[in-house]
Parts: sequence; C-alpha cells; structure tokens
Amino acid sequence: MSAPAPCPVCGCLTLRGGPFDVCRVCFWEDDGVRDPRVVSVANRITLVEARANYAAFEACDRRVLHLVRPPLPGERPAH
Repeated sequence: MSAPAPCPVCGCLTLRGGPFDVCRVCFWEDDGVRDPRVVSVANRITLVEARANYAAFEACDRRVLHLVRPPLPGERPAH
C-alpha cells in the first residue's frame, strides 16, 4: 500500500487514494477537483471555501463538524 496523500483542504496525510476518499480530519470528500474555484460536486463548496472553513473552525463545512477528529500522530503536514 502506498503512503497516504495530503488532503487538499487541511493538508493532513489522510487520503489513501481510493475513489471518493474522505479525510477524517476535515471531512473533505476527495472527488478529484483541484481547481480551488470550482465547486466540488461531492462537497458542494469550493476548495477556497473549504480551506477558509478549516482555518476558522477545523472542518471543511459546518455541516460536518460532528464528524471530524484531530489529526493522529504522523498525519500532520510537515511545515
């Protein structure tokens, strides 16, 4: 199995590369949208919006606040 990939929203190493993989840290569903201004069909918001939301309250959207968790050891992005 390959190393986890970073989530395009929170940067945590949580994505395993499966179709529509979900980051358990911010709950972004990775549908492959990489243009930050394009609305993700799966998430119903843009990456720009999701990143701003994560910075404000640590979830990609308020609707999923009850589903997120803190990063586990080894999931935090290197800075």
